Amino acid sequence: MRNLTIIGAGESGINLVKFLREKEAEFKILLIDKNDYYFDKSEFISTLTCNNKLLISDFATKMNIEFIKDKVLKINLKSRKIYFKEYQAREFDILVIATGLVSKRLQIEGQHRQGFFYLSDIDPFDVFNLLKVTNETTVYVSTILGLKLALCLKKIGKEVKIVFSDLDFLCDYKEKILDFLQQKNIDFYLHAIIEEAIGESTIKAIKISPLKVFSSQLLFVDSGFLAALDLFEEGVKIKDNFFCDYEDIYFIGDVIRSQKDYFYLTNKEDAKLHARLLSDFILGGNFPYFTPKQITIKEKEDAILDLLNS
Repeated sequence: MRNLTIIGAGESGINLVKFLREKEAEFKILLIDKNDYYFDKSEFISTLTCNNKLLISDFATKMNIEFIKDKVLKINLKSRKIYFKEYQAREFDILVIATGLVSKRLQIEGQHRQGFFYLSDIDPFDVFNLLKVTNETTVYVSTILGLKLALCLKKIGKEVKIVFSDLDFLCDYKEKILDFLQQKNIDFYLHAIIEEAIGESTIKAIKISPLKVFSSQLLFVDSGFLAALDLFEEGVKIKDNFFCDYEDIYFIGDVIRSQKDYFYLTNKEDAKLHARLLSDFILGGNFPYFTPKQITIKEKEDAILDLLNS
């Protein structure tokens, strides 16, 4: 019996396990993630709710698979070993990378302070606890996700300031969005960057350039995303969506998305489809052809109009 190892218990990793078990695959499956639970980050950002949290250890028991909760430090493709922060290294036969996206890191002083969140690193329970005792919030926005979060914070009664480096992702709706923000009494700063999250252990204020300092206890940074592929000791080049230059190593989910996506309208359905196609292929089925859906101008406009009607 060959071993199948999946790194990443997100939408694609979870669904790959489900599809394989539905097909009664006899693989011994190891699922690896640094977190205890999975939740839909897009849903949380848009609604500030976490209704569908999945405890990964319970899921693993139900699916009869092994689960390791630990941070992967590196993957050596030649020795086919995975190295962890705490666990001993593990060998793999078949490896599936479902690590998703990570926020682009910006040069902002004070990132270590409590109240600083990149969107990819959001912990809903930390956010919930801080929102109970804070009122002033700031969102750095470069995609529609940051706008959704800012409007959601305003809806629950928080004071919100938005910092934009540019508005290119809004296409022809720039002026409408800015008018809308003014109607909502949301302060915004155009063509600005965040220099520092000021405070001691916790954030007290935000410094931006052009120079301005204002009070804020929470900072959410929507800086865009990169594929989480920094685990490999050797460089990997993904080809044909799911494959690379190494045998029996596959990629699914957001980790193979286009990095120019500002709207993230099909992430969830794409991740599930990737998992189904790859599960079929691993079990001896057809080559997993996948053509990424091109988001139309109308779909982008509809997404923006949904914001304007929120």
